[in-house]
Amino acid sequence: MQLSELYNKFKMMPLKHLLIVVLLILSAVNYQVVGLDYLPFWLLIVFSTLASDSVIKYIDEKKLIVSDSAMVSALIIGGVFFTQDFLVAALVGPIAMLGKRIIKINKGHIFNPANFGIFLTSLLFANASQSWWFTGSLFIVAVFYLTYRQRTLWSVTVPFLAILTALFGVQAFLSTGSIGFGFVQAFVLDPTTFFFACIMLVEPMTLPRRKGRMIFAGIAALATFALSFTPWGLGVIGGLVVADLFVPLLNRFVK
Repeated sequence: MQLSELYNKFKMMPLKHLLIVVLLILSAVNYQVVGLDYLPFWLLIVFSTLASDSVIKYIDEKKLIVSDSAMVSALIIGGVFFTQDFLVAALVGPIAMLGKRIIKINKGHIFNPANFGIFLTSLLFANASQSWWFTGSLFIVAVFYLTYRQRTLWSVTVPFLAILTALFGVQAFLSTGSIGFGFVQAFVLDPTTFFFACIMLVEPMTLPRRKGRMIFAGIAALATFALSFTPWGLGVIGGLVVADLFVPLLNRFVK
């Protein structure tokens, strides 16, 4: 198969399928960060997420299926979340899927499921944390391509990154009197922030309508910045939870 044919197949792939492929590649390429000893915990996170979503769908629709959305959520949780407690690993996925089913407005879920599961589990259990172990530099081109295909690059991703960088830039300048390469490396070129902004922040089902998306990105950036000064260590995960709460208001008042 020629390279051009391979690219055309890649280009025509449904967005969720493409995202699943990217997440699997990231998990495989960056697995040395956590090591093979973590594999049972990762498998449990992925399996429990898929199983709980399938059970919920069977209760609602009387169909036993494994959805693409659940697979995306499972792989994101597995790559961002970190625990070496089997109970916690088994709970984070069901918490995410139950949050999606229970917390709704106008029959639509409010919170990004993977983000909500990580957020709530991190608050409930002391031995749960965010490691973002599978976010490496290899993904940057791919996730920007995904963001472009979702048409959210300029309405959500870039505004979020620009505002967050500006806020931390001002804070760094006021604290040290300068902005060096260390700041650029930490915030502008940080793979974790890129991954979050290009994939988790732009989850289609929880974004506001088009005219409210820049405001949404600004709220997420401001909340992330504010939460960085708290002892909870929630970072962008907490910022997105706050921004998601404003989506119903944005949809109602920003026409």
